[in-house]
Amino acid sequence: MFNPSISGGTALDNLYVADGVNITNTAFGGIGTFSRSYGSLGTGIILSLVKEVQVKTAGFEPQYGQSEGGIVNIITRSGSNEFHGAVYGYGQPHQFEGTRRQQDNFAVNKLGELLHQEHYDFGADRGILHLKKAVALSPNFFEAQLLLGTAYVEKHELDKAAHALLRAIEINAKVAEAQLVLGEVYRQQKRYQEAEKTLTAGIKLRESSAPAHLTLARVYWDLGLSNKDTQRFRSDLEKSWQEVNIAMRLNPKVPEAHLLAGNLLFKAHCASDALAEYETYLRLDPSGEFAAQTQDMVQKIKQALAEVTKK
Repeated sequence: MFNPSISGGTALDNLYVADGVNITNTAFGGIGTFSRSYGSLGTGIILSLVKEVQVKTAGFEPQYGQSEGGIVNIITRSGSNEFHGAVYGYGQPHQFEGTRRQQDNFAVNKLGELLHQEHYDFGADRGILHLKKAVALSPNFFEAQLLLGTAYVEKHELDKAAHALLRAIEINAKVAEAQLVLGEVYRQQKRYQEAEKTLTAGIKLRESSAPAHLTLARVYWDLGLSNKDTQRFRSDLEKSWQEVNIAMRLNPKVPEAHLLAGNLLFKAHCASDALAEYETYLRLDPSGEFAAQTQDMVQKIKQALAEVTKK
């Protein structure tokens, strides 16, 4: 998103308003970063946060002013209490590019030399860099610590993720997200007791979170499989069953919940019920990570049930 030229004005002559607040650069004009050599370099606005954009080219209402070009009015999305994500791609095929006279992109790339745009590392690495700067400037910046921890989880740097998330909880222990994400980190690290404690605390803050109950169900499942004691094995799987049922009741369309339910029922020798859950998983996520293994399991269960029926 760049500063456009509107109604004959330059890119610096526009007025930018977000949710009724003037966000125009009062010193230089425009919004975001503007280079005297290259012009507009971008606004810094995350497009996934934008709900609507209104562009006025003439005939402005009395509340607008300070513009010799146009008015760009931005309305942001409303928030919610659930995690959401967005994925986008930016294509720049080199076949449609001219010769680059000036290589002015100084980002670190994978191969150690300046190559085409496709060789650059973007995404989590760049985000982590900025988030680390944010928490260095403001160590009590809760949102930055939470996002930093989540970014480390995506890169599977679990120790760093745990450190950032623990700091976020120290800053504000009344927000469920940090505890729920930390619980998943502990689960992946096989620190099951800490995972159970952390997830339980997070669920108390947000009992209606199906992913939280599913993660706790996975913790109990992993605990059960790691237990050699038969009684504790059964106890853990019973707890897992309780949590996965809560998750499915809160959101019946979570495929992973049905997959875990199928595994639990299969362990309990309830083949017909397990088959139903496996088939639901495949219906909800036919190309999922475990779809091939689940399809094989479905065929084996059907064959076994058919043989029992023949007898």
